[in-house]
Parts: sequence; structure tokens; C-alpha cells
Amino acid sequence: MHVLIDEPFHPGHRLNIAGLLLDAIVRLPGVRVTFATSPEAAGSKQFATWIAPRLTSAVTVDTSLPNRFRTEVKTDYFNAWLAASERVVKSAAIDHVILPAGDGVTACAALRKFRSPRAYKQAEWETMLFRGRFAYITPATLKEKVSTALGLAALRMSPMRVIHHMDPIIGEAILGRYPGMRGRFDIVPDPVDPMEAELTKREARRRLGLREEGRVVGCAGAIDVRKGSDLLISAFLKGLRDGRLKPDDRLLLVGPHDQDLPITSEIAEARRTGHIVSIDRFVSDQEMSNGLSAMDVVATPYPSHIGSASIAIRAAAQQRPVLASAFGWLGALVPRFGLGNVCDVSDADAFASAIVRSLDEADQYVQGPAAEQFDRYCSVANFQAHWLQRLSARLNVAPPAVIRWSDLAQASGDRRPT
Repeated sequence: MHVLIDEPFHPGHRLNIAGLLLDAIVRLPGVRVTFATSPEAAGSKQFATWIAPRLTSAVTVDTSLPNRFRTEVKTDYFNAWLAASERVVKSAAIDHVILPAGDGVTACAALRKFRSPRAYKQAEWETMLFRGRFAYITPATLKEKVSTALGLAALRMSPMRVIHHMDPIIGEAILGRYPGMRGRFDIVPDPVDPMEAELTKREARRRLGLREEGRVVGCAGAIDVRKGSDLLISAFLKGLRDGRLKPDDRLLLVGPHDQDLPITSEIAEARRTGHIVSIDRFVSDQEMSNGLSAMDVVATPYPSHIGSASIAIRAAAQQRPVLASAFGWLGALVPRFGLGNVCDVSDADAFASAIVRSLDEADQYVQGPAAEQFDRYCSVANFQAHWLQRLSARLNVAPPAVIRWSDLAQASGDRRPT
């Protein structure tokens, strides 16, 4: 069987997800893989980190996909992406297509199956989605209601044989509207395996060249306004000014800082005194792991984030408590599985108080059974097992054991989020 893995976009962790799928699929018997991407992604640090080490003689790299930044109109880009993928399907005799990140593309494919039917009849298509704003914020205007209805209809009519979704809140909302999709719809975990879960805070700080003493709250990944990094910085500085935080408490920011992140004189002074510590660059998985282990509390202050938040899952896997936004996935799952605390991150005073409380409680934090089960559900092996179900059936081999969201929801004894 010839499998096409299709990922042209390199920022964030999309190539990490694609790499995990590549790692699992190449181990199936009788499978060869074409990994299709864009020239820009192929030349990126992310490709060198997550894809290049997994390339074997059974994998061919194709760089014919367009880069996302060549057009500002999303549907134009999605159609260009699909057109390039369809050409690969036909020219390379592809049997199965994997789209690790199919938001937008999946809906466009509902129309393209009529324009290029051969590509969708020749191969089975399988994808994963991350977004679904309607499940979090009820459409209010007529335009929003029509847009939501059309998007969901396109999803239902999409030629994708299997559709995975990484957010159980959105996944259950979709199945609530279209129960007939249950046979081709799968809720999957956001994959995280701890690299060194037992690493002490002191050892992690030594590895990063940080001072070992004191308490640290921090965040990792993209340090930007979209993820509430500005709100975290403001709340931390407020806690320092008010004397609620200890003089040697620090804020650790691990990952590339967006240029739009405001830099005030107070922030500059906090950096000079060491109260704010910035590791402002792309970091490897190992450095990300060390950064989380160096923290007493991991903050995920995403003010209006739609979908799963992988940093919260990484923190849980490394036995670190989370301080999260009370909105959406974080607001539902963090308290449900005992992963830490949530607060209104838009209220600077409440956020500062939550930072103080979380740091005070951090030494006593111990994961309970629900958190441990959530960690197992979110393991890389379980994520890969979900994706191997359909391919295993097509190859007539036994599929790997899988922990499903419904199993986890029942075992936790809690009501599923809706």
C-alpha cells in the first residue's frame, strides 16, 4: 500500500504531529510512504527536528505542495493545496491519503470531489480537525449561523473516509448534530509523552542555565498575545508590585516571542533583575521538556482558545500543575481531571491572585487517578493507535489496542463536556 502524508505548513507543532504519524505508518507491513510538503517547510528547523530523523528507504519526500503564505484568501490556498495533493495521488498511485491537519481543507474537498473525482475514488482520504468555534460560542448573527451551517454540511459531505477530531467538546457537538457520522468520526487525544517526567526542578534549571532557588511560574511554546502571554506578564508584575509574590519568584517564558508582544520599561526592568527570564527562540522537544520541568506551575492563559491545548497536556504528563484560562477546553478539562486551577485571565487582579495561590499549592500537588488516566489517554502510542485503525483494517492486520475518549469519560465517572 502506498500512503501519502500531506503537510505543507511548518510553524507550530504541525510537523511534530505529522512525524508521529510517519513513525507509526512506516512500521506497518507492506507500506511505503510519500511525505508531501512545501519547499519552505522542508527547509525549516521543524522539518529537521521532527521529520528528517524518521526518513527511511520506505519514504519519499515530495516538495510540490504550496506554502500557506502565498495567498491571503484561505479558500484559494486550500484549493491550491488540494489540487497539488490530487496530482500526487494520481501520479504516484496513492492508495491512502493522510491529512494530519485538515481544517478548511476538509470542507473544500466536499466540492473538489466533483471536480477531480478520480483522486477521491482512487485513494481513501483520512484527516484530523482541531477547530469548531460553534461548539464554544453560539453563533449570534444570521451570517454566523449560515456560515456554521454551511461549514458543518460541507464536513458531513466531505469525501474523507475517516475524520478525527482532537477536541472532545467539538467532537461531541458535531456528533450531536450529525449522529450518522459516528461510523466515520473519531475523537483522538492530543499526543504527549513525557521525555523525563522524573526530572527534578533543580536539575531542569541547571540544564537550562537558570538559578536553582525560588519558585517559577511559566509558559512554553509560542509566546504571543493570541495565547495570552501579555496577560500573564501583566498579572505576574502586578503580583510583584503588590507584594503578593515573593521577591525571588520568577516568570519563565520558553519559546519564540512574537514581535507584537508589548515590551514596557517595567518588563525590561524585570528582565534585567531576573524576575522575567526569556528563552526567546525555537526550542527542541528536549528543551521544552526541561522548561516545563523547571517550573513549579505551568500557565496556559489562552483567553479565547478553540481546541486542545497541548502545553497543558505536556505539563500533566510531567507532573506539573497547570494554571489555565477558564475558557473552553482548558476551562472544562483542567478542573475535571485535576490538572490544576483555572481563572479569568482577563481580570489582572484575579489572575495575579491565582498565580500566587497556584505557586503556594504547587509543593502539595499530587495527580489523582483521573489525571493519570488522562495522561495514558494522551500518550503518543494511543494517538498513533487511533490513526492505525483504518489502515490496519485495509491491510488485514490486527489493529493496535486503543483507549477511546468514551472509555475515559465513563471510567472517570464524570459527565462528558458539552
